[in-house]
Amino acid sequence: MDSTTILKIVDKTSLKNIGKVLPDDIRKQFLKQMNEVLKMPETTAEEIAAKHQAIQELLNKAADDTYSRTPLHTKLGSWLTAYRYQNMLSGPLTTVRNVTSGLFNTFILHPLQILGEATYDIFRHPFNPMLRDMKFSDAPKYLVSTFNNFNLAATTGIKIFKSGQLTPTTLDIGMTNSVLDNLIRAKTPKILTVVPRFMEAQDAFFSTLIGQGEKARLLAKGIDEADATE
Repeated sequence: MDSTTILKIVDKTSLKNIGKVLPDDIRKQFLKQMNEVLKMPETTAEEIAAKHQAIQELLNKAADDTYSRTPLHTKLGSWLTAYRYQNMLSGPLTTVRNVTSGLFNTFILHPLQILGEATYDIFRHPFNPMLRDMKFSDAPKYLVSTFNNFNLAATTGIKIFKSGQLTPTTLDIGMTNSVLDNLIRAKTPKILTVVPRFMEAQDAFFSTLIGQGEKARLLAKGIDEADATE
């Protein structure tokens, strides 16, 4: 997510509340702080998590009355919207579909993609293995790492559920509506956001497994940790 996208989020937050964008002095102050956050390193998984946390805090600050003078007041209408949205997702089949999809993507689809790319590389470079980007051995390396990182994935999912923090996936999409909706939800009573937060925790769990599996596969190829983490 770049600075322009984040500023659009803040402006849209302001428009939603008072019908105009932030004053120039507030915009300059926010841009300065935001640029400092965007310069934070992303070499390790811990640094990436810290950067996403800093972005989250800055967005929350932009939605706070003491900073932007345009707080995200939670009105009855948004409470009812949160209630309806939670009811829509509360059916057990929704969770079953989400978990099934996560399991399929993590343990079946992605390993098959690795094997497919390894097969393609053999046809591309039949006589020079050094030029192949993917190997059949990459699939088991990926799978072993996913199983070894269950605790990390579970911890990440629990953190997302408890805090309501934006997931890295949401931040990377750069969709102003999605981020703004999450900021509004952060101001909503947690009892009305249990199911959506639970769904996001599931997504965070599986995306962490896939991410750690891919990182291990890349490290095994000799790629430095910074590039593998990215």
